[in-house]
Amino acid sequence: YLEPVQGPKTKSVERENKCVRHLKSMWIELEEEKVPDIR
Repeated sequence: YLEPVQGPKTKSVERENKCVRHLKSMWIELEEEKVPDIR
């Protein structure tokens, strides 16, 4: 658990997190396309 950082740094961290989340979701979509669903 990280304490929220006050100041302009928080904004860049939020932007970074959104970027990472976006990349991860794209990566997951690619993985799901590549790997057949075994369920």
